[in-house]
Amino acid sequence: MKRVLAVDLGASSGRVMLGSFDGEVIRLEEIHRFENNPVEIKNTLQWNLEHLLHEIKTGIAKAGEFDSVGIDTWGVDFGLIGKDGNLLEPPVHYRDKRTEGISKEVFELISKERLFEITGIGFMEINTVFQLCALKKHRAATLEKAEKLLLMPDLFNYLLTGNMLTESSIASTAQMMDLKRRTWSGEVLNSLDLPKNLLTKIIPSGTVIGKLENTDADVIAVCGHDTQCAIAAIPVESQAAIPVESRVSEAADDIIYISCGTWSLFGTELSEPIISKKTIEFGLSNELGFGGKTTLLKNITGLYPVQQLRKKYNLSYAELEKLDEVRKIYENLAAEHAQALREIKACTGKDYNTIHIVGGGSQSALLCQLTANACNCKVKAGPVEATAFGNVAIQLITSGIIPDLETARKIISKSCEVKTYLPEG
Repeated sequence: MKRVLAVDLGASSGRVMLGSFDGEVIRLEEIHRFENNPVEIKNTLQWNLEHLLHEIKTGIAKAGEFDSVGIDTWGVDFGLIGKDGNLLEPPVHYRDKRTEGISKEVFELISKERLFEITGIGFMEINTVFQLCALKKHRAATLEKAEKLLLMPDLFNYLLTGNMLTESSIASTAQMMDLKRRTWSGEVLNSLDLPKNLLTKIIPSGTVIGKLENTDADVIAVCGHDTQCAIAAIPVESQAAIPVESRVSEAADDIIYISCGTWSLFGTELSEPIISKKTIEFGLSNELGFGGKTTLLKNITGLYPVQQLRKKYNLSYAELEKLDEVRKIYENLAAEHAQALREIKACTGKDYNTIHIVGGGSQSALLCQLTANACNCKVKAGPVEATAFGNVAIQLITSGIIPDLETARKIISKSCEVKTYLPEG
């Protein structure tokens, strides 16, 4: 029996999950769950890092014995480490207003087209590159004090091991990576006059970083971006195992997925990035996933409005779905899913007959059915805990217990419930 810990930090909550693998199925047990509420200090919205680190350590202490731990978080945000090795200040929240309007100034220094050609990332002013440029403009003294920049999962890995490294999937969200070379882009950094010494070495997902303090457990750099952990857990069979006449296309990795939580990430898994006028026009991103895969995806505002309504009315998600206000949100989200599907099909030149919805949104029968209707596709919903499953699976692959991602996905398909929704017109 192999036991590993998955620490999954979302934009509204976090949890520590224990994954146990007996050679046949993966079983998940929630050890500790906690809220992730930002705080506003001096008109700046920040993450409560001290609280989050305390809750992570509480979950670790509750877990008992385990072999390894992996941490995944949301993308783009970061902490700055000073020369003494300490955090200069709490990380700023991506919803803070400091980046408003900064993209116009950035595009005067490096063209929009060239920035996309290098990084493959769609343009959102919350991206790390825009946050750094805003920091340089408004608070240059803070940036000058910084010795290193660590994106959120890498920051927690550092606080638990003392080692500073940057995992590749989270690095790709920063819009400062040369996607083809898989290294930080000197051209982007030079064009924007950003200090190169801030950035640490990029490592592949599935790398052992070090030992968890005071234990023999390994800290493994899983896909630091939670979306990529969720994608690793999509319970899909290889097309090679499906009769030729029933395949969607000849490619073995044609997966359409929606990782639906605070954000709704709609995308497909590819062997190579797609850099084209269409991908820029549609606002798509090419992010790195596990095993060197690229995911072409669209960032859509997901369940965030529903989460805010839940706080406002203090109702369960099932009760919320009875409200007209929420149904309208779900209908609009399903329409956004259908638009993203059309855009991805236009970029890949492929057709798809099944959409996998994973994450919290997969629990909503209403949202899944509306998406099936809007996209005119079969929808397979589950697992709900896709991010934790993917986190655990990557640790098991790293330790050699599971041979590869294809095997891991087959194991996950046996380990969770998946519901099917057919389009109703």
